[in-house]
Amino acid sequence: MKKVANMIQELYSKYLELKSKNQKLSDRNIDLENRVDRLREEVSVIKEENAALLNVTYDMDRVVAVLGENKVKEAIEVAKHLEQANAKQKTKKRRIASCIIQSVESK
Repeated sequence: MKKVANMIQELYSKYLELKSKNQKLSDRNIDLENRVDRLREEVSVIKEENAALLNVTYDMDRVVAVLGENKVKEAIEVAKHLEQANAKQKTKKRRIASCIIQSVESK
């Protein structure tokens, strides 16, 4: 009888151990499923961005086909130069505004 009681106790102990492992694996599985869902969402967003970029590429190919590669390169260089000039001007305006604010605050 004592042997049967010991066996039942050992089996119950193993059952609790397996139950605990099962719960941990179940929790991990839920975490992994959530992670997979997030990754699917990210892939979906990336696919949308990729499609948009492909459309831009196709449009650029169309522009090059109509205007020629040299004119497009020139236009891009001009646009870059204008962007740099605008950035410098914004920086100057910020510096001037900052100086005005400091002089007003110091009075």
